[in-house]
Amino acid sequence: MPPKRKSTENDEAPPSKRPSLAADLTVAQVEKYLGAVGLKDAGKKLASESVDGGVAMSLTAADIKKMGIPAKQTKDVAKALDDLSHPLMDAFLRADKDGSFKIDVEELSHVMARAHGRPLSNEKVITLLAEVDLNDDGELDFDEFKGVLESGPNMSEDWAAVHKEISLASKIGHAVDDYFVPLQEIMRQGSMLSVSKPAAAPPRRIPSLMLRLVGFVFGMFVSAFFTIITVCVYLIYVVERINGRGQLMWQAPTG
Repeated sequence: MPPKRKSTENDEAPPSKRPSLAADLTVAQVEKYLGAVGLKDAGKKLASESVDGGVAMSLTAADIKKMGIPAKQTKDVAKALDDLSHPLMDAFLRADKDGSFKIDVEELSHVMARAHGRPLSNEKVITLLAEVDLNDDGELDFDEFKGVLESGPNMSEDWAAVHKEISLASKIGHAVDDYFVPLQEIMRQGSMLSVSKPAAAPPRRIPSLMLRLVGFVFGMFVSAFFTIITVCVYLIYVVERINGRGQLMWQAPTG
């Protein structure tokens, strides 16, 4: 049996950064993902054990063996599940619009258009896909997607633009989290104090009301502060796009 998520009524779950898209995969999607990487039987086995994305990302090789996966497939299944935690997996899943766990020409066209700030010709996109389509199936699986974006100096200019786009989006996400998580912790602790506070006696109703009012004002201030930070981070993103290509991403191409 796969490991279960343990929780109790009194658990004080600390705030965390927003989960990856892979953690939100359903049982059926995990099965489809394994099928897309040539592990169809293993996918069915995990589905029979109700393994969703969050559980799949926590499985070890020992867990996989206990589930009855053949020894010769254990290593491949462990690698496939480990890839769900890869930093590029979120970008891959966003590009995979149809949920096939492969990127076709149309999906790659959207990726390239976003990275370049303008659409590329269909012929150009087909050429870019063919250059990194190692198994010649006309689509990119995660290994191929990861391989080209981790090729370093060997990366073409077009794929380098995609890498820059993904890196910038990741930096923005981390910047927002760096402000959001501490504020979430402050609000959580305030909520815990409010819940654990004993019921006030009738003579203390007025102070209790004042505390609630102060709490409301503080919450509004925190919300406004977080909104300002988000806007500032987005403006930085726009400036980066201007510096990188000389035009805003919502403007029509000039050349």
